[in-house]
Amino acid sequence: LAAFAQSPEPERALLRWEHLLANLPSAVGLVMISTEEGAATTLYCAGAPALDGQSGLYYDRCRPKHPSRVAQDVALAGELWRCSQEWVR
Repeated sequence: LAAFAQSPEPERALLRWEHLLANLPSAVGLVMISTEEGAATTLYCAGAPALDGQSGLYYDRCRPKHPSRVAQDVALAGELWRCSQEWVR
């Protein structure tokens, strides 16, 4: 990830994230769940004896789910990491 975090095109990376974030409110409205529903998966993963010893999996609504292509994009993750470092400086 360190190689991606030192991208020579920081403006391009920032523009990609700005575009994603600008479109987030409309997308979120289509898939919003309640606070209780959102917390249920975290509580399930933290306390279910059946999940003892499991790590690194993605869960959605208390079920394992394969992450999207975007979530697995190593280059995009590197850009987000680099941008996040800049934002907290």
